[in-house]
Amino acid sequence: EHRITHLDRKTELKANDHLTVGQNQHIKIGQGLFIETGDEIHYYAGQKVVIDAGAELTAKAGGSWLKLDGSGVTLNGATINLNTGGSPGQGSGAAPILPGEPKAADADKPGAVLEHKLKQARLTNSPLVELCQKPKGGTPMQCPLADCPCRAAMQGGAQG
Repeated sequence: EHRITHLDRKTELKANDHLTVGQNQHIKIGQGLFIETGDEIHYYAGQKVVIDAGAELTAKAGGSWLKLDGSGVTLNGATINLNTGGSPGQGSGAAPILPGEPKAADADKPGAVLEHKLKQARLTNSPLVELCQKPKGGTPMQCPLADCPCRAAMQGGAQG
C-alpha cells in the first residue's frame, strides 16, 4: 500500500490501537515528535537502545533530573546514590493483539426476476413505474395518484 497525504491527517481512536510490523518500521519527522501518555512509556530492545541528541538530552522524574549537554553531565536530586544498591524500574512491555481471521462474505441472493414485467410493459406500451400526474406548473402535492413517487420523495425530505 502506498499513500501520500498532502494536507493534515487527523485521527482519533476511542479505544486501543495495536500495530505489529514483521520487519522494520522507519519514521522520519520534519520538525518535532510530541508524545504524552497517561501513565507509562516503555522502550525495550533485545540488544541496544541509542538516544542521540544534537545539543541536549534531559531525563527528569520525581523532582530529580539528569542533563547531558555541551557543558557536561549535570545530575540533580535530593540524594544521589552511586553504586549503593537500588534497582531499575520495570516497564509493562508490549503486547499487541493480531487481527483475527476474516469472516466469509454474506451469501447474496438475486432479486426478483422482472422479465415478465418488462414484457407486459412493452406489450401494453405502459411505464414500469407510473409517473407523477401533477398538473403542468403544479407541484407533486397536486398529483391525483394516491401513491405518487414524487410526493413520497418530497415528504421523505428529498427535493422534487
